[in-house]
Amino acid sequence: MLPATVSPIAHPSSSRHLEAVDTTHPLPPAPDAEFRVRELRFGALALSWGRYACPVPHTLAVEPAGPALVSHFRLREALPRSQRAAPGLAEQEFVCYQEAASSYELRLAPTIVAPRVFAEVRLGADYFPSLSPVESSWARRLLTATPGALPSLDGRAAITPAMHGILHELQGAPYQGYLQGLFLEAKAIELFLLQLAQLERPVSQRLSPADVRGLQEARAYLDAHYDQPGTILELSRRVGLNQTKLKAGFQQLFATTVFGYVRQRRMQQARQLLEEGLSIAAVAERVGYQQPHHFAAAFKKQFGLLPSTFSRGS
Repeated sequence: MLPATVSPIAHPSSSRHLEAVDTTHPLPPAPDAEFRVRELRFGALALSWGRYACPVPHTLAVEPAGPALVSHFRLREALPRSQRAAPGLAEQEFVCYQEAASSYELRLAPTIVAPRVFAEVRLGADYFPSLSPVESSWARRLLTATPGALPSLDGRAAITPAMHGILHELQGAPYQGYLQGLFLEAKAIELFLLQLAQLERPVSQRLSPADVRGLQEARAYLDAHYDQPGTILELSRRVGLNQTKLKAGFQQLFATTVFGYVRQRRMQQARQLLEEGLSIAAVAERVGYQQPHHFAAAFKKQFGLLPSTFSRGS
């Protein structure tokens, strides 16, 4: 059997050059077992994307090179909930914690259905002074915490679409060399601030991964049925959220109300149809307005211009 102890990717040094590292960690011999990590390092910043599959429990020996703020994003967790330990991280959740410089052992649960996919952001101690003025109780808590023997799961919450967007930007970062490093650094700090905003919410107001999925389903439904979206009650039943959670969660996740989003989608589609040559009356009907003058008022409120500005039809 291969040794269970693995030398993890060390925290970057203070040098400010961009470095990419691909690592394959050894695992016990098992069908389809794999543990691959791709990391980008820039000064005290380390970004990594990993894929882990092992049908048996595994212990990972972690030997950090120095203290760091670690954000772990569980992008896919195929282990059934019934087989997952209660405190374990769920799919579409993140956890943020301070990692000490001392080594520790991390128990990895087996994967049953599909590989576990994750991303991590490490902000080394060089960043602590610049982050300490942030007006956030969670920032102070993370920066002043005395790390325990194992990473704490206290700072966990659901991954929001905005966080997914930044993770996507980090993975497909433009530019090259030093400029790319500056881009990654700026986006990593933006991501950390989004996490703080999520953690600052009272636990009762935080969105669970199931809530996020339901709200994304609601938005997808509205994208397809913006002309006839139905009532809040009907939408809440469709996506399995109560009306209060639907309305408050939609505002929290997408920075607009349900009907504000419907109006926005209607106006975006209306503008496209006008530019394609449909008449104002036909467009108004197509996007769900019975009275063209009501449509014209909503269009002007959205774009500051009357529909006739864009219309090529009669």
